[in-house]
Amino acid sequence: MKSGKIKAVVLLLLICISMPLLTISTTQAATNIPNSELENRIDNYVSQYIGQSTPGTTVVIVKDGEIIFSKGYGYANIENSITIDPTTTIFEWGSSSKPFVWVSVMQLVERGLINLDVDINTYLPEVLRQQLAFQMPFTMRDLLNHTAGFAEQALGSFVTNEVAQNLSLEDALLLMQPKQIYTPGTVSAYSNFGTALAAYIVGNISSQGYTAFEMENIFIPAGMNNTLNQPDWINNHNFLQAKATGYMPDGRGGFREGVRSYIALYPAGAINGTAEDLARFIIALTPPQGESGILFENPHSLTTLFTPSSLDPINFPGTHHGFMSKKGSTTFGHAGGTSSFTTNLAIVPSERFGIVVISNAPGELDIAYGLINYLLADDTPQIQPTPSALPNAENVAGNYMLMRRMEGNLSEILSYLANPIVDITALDENTISVTAGVFGSATYIQVEPNFFRMVSFEGSAMPQIFSELRFKMEDGSPIQIHVGNGHDLMPLPSGRTIPFLTTYAAIMLISLLFFLITPIIILISLLRNKKKGIKNTHFKLFNIGLLLSGTLLIFNNLICLVRIFTSIIIPSKAELAPHIWINYIIVVLSVFMLVGSIIYLGKEKELITTKNKAFFFATTALIALTIFVLHNWNFFVIL
Repeated sequence: MKSGKIKAVVLLLLICISMPLLTISTTQAATNIPNSELENRIDNYVSQYIGQSTPGTTVVIVKDGEIIFSKGYGYANIENSITIDPTTTIFEWGSSSKPFVWVSVMQLVERGLINLDVDINTYLPEVLRQQLAFQMPFTMRDLLNHTAGFAEQALGSFVTNEVAQNLSLEDALLLMQPKQIYTPGTVSAYSNFGTALAAYIVGNISSQGYTAFEMENIFIPAGMNNTLNQPDWINNHNFLQAKATGYMPDGRGGFREGVRSYIALYPAGAINGTAEDLARFIIALTPPQGESGILFENPHSLTTLFTPSSLDPINFPGTHHGFMSKKGSTTFGHAGGTSSFTTNLAIVPSERFGIVVISNAPGELDIAYGLINYLLADDTPQIQPTPSALPNAENVAGNYMLMRRMEGNLSEILSYLANPIVDITALDENTISVTAGVFGSATYIQVEPNFFRMVSFEGSAMPQIFSELRFKMEDGSPIQIHVGNGHDLMPLPSGRTIPFLTTYAAIMLISLLFFLITPIIILISLLRNKKKGIKNTHFKLFNIGLLLSGTLLIFNNLICLVRIFTSIIIPSKAELAPHIWINYIIVVLSVFMLVGSIIYLGKEKELITTKNKAFFFATTALIALTIFVLHNWNFFVIL
């Protein structure tokens, strides 16, 4: 994998904590591979990628309430040659922690303590309700379906050990609250904040706090004795001694040690545990047909868990009460990722079958996603095209982005630089090609008006994220793509289309070169003039001041972006605020230098050459364009 691609995958995981799983569906015994061949097949598949996409991985398979396959591959710690043991090696689960929140919610639904369809404010303390002050009402069902309307908030999503020890879930919600940019119930945009809010409600209703409820009602009953959620594992040295070292690609074909992930909205992605413990969670959710299992009292509650939670699952696909599913399939699950780990689990309740795959590298798609694809066969029902003529596929061609996006602060740029811009091209009247950056590409056939189903793909994640696309049209043009499971897409917004993005990039590249190279040339010129005894005019000095203001502006924001893009722990809004204040100071300084230049342009016009004037106008134009672009991308927004 090329280094640029690696950086994109790593950054995507840092921003999102993880992308949820849309699993490949299955047939008969959930896999077409006989048990006698299972180990050999998995060994051969995994051996292609160990040491390439990850230092190590573990695979656990369950069937009929038992672990039938459990094996570790590669290293938990490269430096000390410690191998991975699925029974004892601790991993970060990332967003594979989310199903535990949703099971907790459904346990309280079963007890009559939560109604999925009442205003969420019903379950919040008065003080917190007033502090959060949501712009639009939404329900627990909206949280389950990622349809509460929230934008993403990446800044401050990962915190330090010290912050994590003292940051309560209530404070984290207040710190990380994003805007509601969509009408609740209309857009499925994956939300870590929404999951953490649901967990807070579980803790509030139970009067235990979320992690205590999770331990008592899920971990202990399921026999998950090697699993803890943050903050319980932070200072548990015995527990952490067994933890695998997380690694990041070093860009040279190897790996460098990563860092432990401490997550502000910890219910959304901070469980640490063994692969076999995660498999025990699957076992707890797949009791014999007609039984409730150990996590619910009523079999109907467990059955409900794996049914669509969207009230209109055909036209508006959602989750299955927090579990991600490919529409029409029998397989459910959830993937997870942190700055140094990747997790994926698939559950087939009807077959009492499940798979857990965990790797100690971020964005590991080849095993964590690819092995799921390899082991499970497809049972998606074939939909025959309608007999009437279908709309021309050319109508839906264009550039799209995830509706899970950041808006309103300088992190908005991450929605375009880190997340893939999805390109859709019409191959013929009923066929489209979709390219989605690091996720891969796929071909789709139109089977109903503006409804496309995948027929082939390249890239392990594509069938698990974008298996079906249902275009919402208005006046003959697409305004949204219903994908569900948090992955709805939208056309690039006005002012953010490819021509605009290209123009912004060109302006900033020209400004970067001009304001970094020109001062060196000017310095050389000043030194030469000094030797020759040539006196500089006031106009020239103010113009140089204007130039250096532009240089400071470029340096300040370049440092800001470097901090965002190269730091394993994404800086918080408070940490980046000084860069924004400096931008304001530089603008004031630029105005002062500009006014001075204009004043002396009139006073010293006989001494000013055409070349000096051209340089002044070029500097003024570029610094004005730079400020415009930075303002357009929220680099002057404090909050």
